Amino acid sequence: MVRLPGQVRRYDADSDHRRKGALKRDIQSLQQQNDALEVIVASLLESFEAEAVSLLQSLRRESSFDVVAGSLRTDVRLPRSYAPQTPGSDFAQQISQSTAPSSTSILANSYLLPHEEYTEEPQEDPSQSPGTWFRQPQDAEFVEHLLNLHFSWVHPTYHSFPRELFLRDMGRRSTDYCSALLVNAILALACHYSDRPEARTDPNNPATAGNHFFEEAKRLLYREERSCLTTVQALGVMATREVSQGRESNAYQYSGRCLRMAVELGMHLSVAGSKSRSAESEARKITFWAVFNLETYVDHITLAECRT
Repeated sequence: MVRLPGQVRRYDADSDHRRKGALKRDIQSLQQQNDALEVIVASLLESFEAEAVSLLQSLRRESSFDVVAGSLRTDVRLPRSYAPQTPGSDFAQQISQSTAPSSTSILANSYLLPHEEYTEEPQEDPSQSPGTWFRQPQDAEFVEHLLNLHFSWVHPTYHSFPRELFLRDMGRRSTDYCSALLVNAILALACHYSDRPEARTDPNNPATAGNHFFEEAKRLLYREERSCLTTVQALGVMATREVSQGRESNAYQYSGRCLRMAVELGMHLSVAGSKSRSAESEARKITFWAVFNLETYVDHITLAECRT
């Protein structure tokens, strides 16, 4: 081939798919497509019949799976099996501050907005509505950030509640293994592991980290008249937060109440032969041993203080 003067020979790097750069792009494209399909399939499995039909109609209207998957990521709770590397991602999309979900929403996220926006009784306290975790709208990404911090740094050493059941019920708006009190207590403790300004009531004062969530947890605690599993768990988390901040006397009060409530609920008794569900029995075991370890630790540091 004769090359004319001034003619520049150009090569298409993507024409040969054996090249490293082209292979990398192919892999990324396939991975993106695979992720989109995983979101769609998981959403179909988790949806009710009518919701699944609506999703199928969306698939028929759209030529791109990425568009449908992107809508699902924005508008609905993704199943936890989709993103195991981020513990909070299964329900974080429900905590968005957006006011109106799109027409392709499968599950509305308005139950986490201020109570008056989704009920005909605006005078009622939102904390009294099952499945309402916050009094004010929260940023989804920030809540997921805090939950990931908790499950990365706190949960492995202080395992006070079953993570799987907690995440499942938070996503489903169920109060069997989740409550507004427990959620706010967890986020209050997790704020101490975050360097974000919004984790503090005073952005310039690290000592105020988590105070806004903790004040809400205290408000809910003193309104709570019923002894239950999630309250025991929340008291343990609150005691852990206080002892980590050097407020041993406060921690002693929370851990003492935590232990007394656990005993009141009979969590120290054997459940062999009982009709308790296996999940509930396992949750009670996990929580009671966390209570026992917490009480032992708090007693130890309190005794050490008395000696000094």
